[in-house]
Amino acid sequence: PVRRPPMSRKSNKVDLSFIKQVDSTAEWSNIVLKNMDQLLVVEVYASVWGPSEMVDAHLSAICYDLADTLSFAFVRAVSDNIPSLKEYAGASSSVFLFYMQGKVVAKVVGPKMSEIKAKIFELAPKL
Repeated sequence: PVRRPPMSRKSNKVDLSFIKQVDSTAEWSNIVLKNMDQLLVVEVYASVWGPSEMVDAHLSAICYDLADTLSFAFVRAVSDNIPSLKEYAGASSSVFLFYMQGKVVAKVVGPKMSEIKAKIFELAPKL
């Protein structure tokens, strides 16, 4: 299960320690494809653009709100380094892929936070 990120009153920087970073095919296989227990919300981004920093606070809020009731985790993956994500290489906007038991079960194109949160509610197993 996802652990709630620590909240800091001293800093405006969002703690992203709850997001797993995937940079290689081996990590992709071990973290995403072999995961059988929970919903994985994978933000796929191109290395030239980087992950969507504007969603960091939103992802943190979703994690904080839902981590006690639903089984899910956030992952960020660089499309350029993982062959199965090549179709997203060079894309200027992140794509959010939802994985259950190693398979894509939903997709949201762009940082549509209300749609992402709705998909987590719909797809994540209850704790």
